[in-house]
Amino acid sequence: MFKFKEAIPGRYLSALPSYFRVSNSTTYDILVIRLLTSTIDIEIKKDSSRIRLNHNFFEFPKVLVTRKSTKQIRETLDPFKFEQYSKYSKKFYGRNINFYNNLLNELTFYFFYTNNKQNQSAFVNLYRILEFVSYSFPLIHASNYGNFAGSFNALKEYFVDDKTSEIKFFEKFIGNLFRGKPYLGYSTVFDFSSSDSIVSTNCYDIFYSLMKPADWLLADPLTFTLSIENSKLIALFKNTRNRYFHFAIGGWQRNIHSSDLKDPDFFFRCINDCFLNWLACIYKEIIVESVDNSTT
Repeated sequence: MFKFKEAIPGRYLSALPSYFRVSNSTTYDILVIRLLTSTIDIEIKKDSSRIRLNHNFFEFPKVLVTRKSTKQIRETLDPFKFEQYSKYSKKFYGRNINFYNNLLNELTFYFFYTNNKQNQSAFVNLYRILEFVSYSFPLIHASNYGNFAGSFNALKEYFVDDKTSEIKFFEKFIGNLFRGKPYLGYSTVFDFSSSDSIVSTNCYDIFYSLMKPADWLLADPLTFTLSIENSKLIALFKNTRNRYFHFAIGGWQRNIHSSDLKDPDFFFRCINDCFLNWLACIYKEIIVESVDNSTT
């Protein structure tokens, strides 16, 4: 259904090693990096139309890419060089090929639906990514220690008890991954402002209800903006999915009905990229630590 096309102009492409360029043999992990840095286009085979991406999701917060070059990829891998990542990739890619293939497919469909303004559908792919990486990221990260003791010790830290869910497992992993770094203390802003104040108020109020009032760092109904610490983003992500896509009746918590949201696609348009940005930042940290572990 999709093909990938080079988006870096020829005058910059010469600085990119062949392993990272788009070809019939480009590995899936490279394509994932290229998608999240918006340095490749997605071509829809049916009509040869192109989806041109324009944000680097590995940066926090995401940044608009006005000039596509090797810079976005190079900064993602920093402090490591292209050669060090390609060496790591060639060593571990074979054992993780299915993971990268699935991640690539979900991301591609996410961008496809987003481009078509089908943001509710895009969220489904986004949450599928979260569920998929909740165990995969920690396992891939742990496997790069190079010895069973190191892998086991890395994994056992992420279990709270024998009832640890995959999301709780992932939250514990993120806490360890960013230990000593400021990212969990940074905040993400959700902006529901639009030309239709009724829709903005409606979406703002529903999103606000997904967390406890004390969880929000900022809640401004006049500007329709909400801000939350990154350490609580996965919980917010999970609550959004559970409250909107579960339609159980009779529990202690009222779920969001389709009739509650005045414009579901606008609602998800305002939140989707924020969640993807955080997942990409987590992935970037895994890439750097994995390359580091593989070289020691």
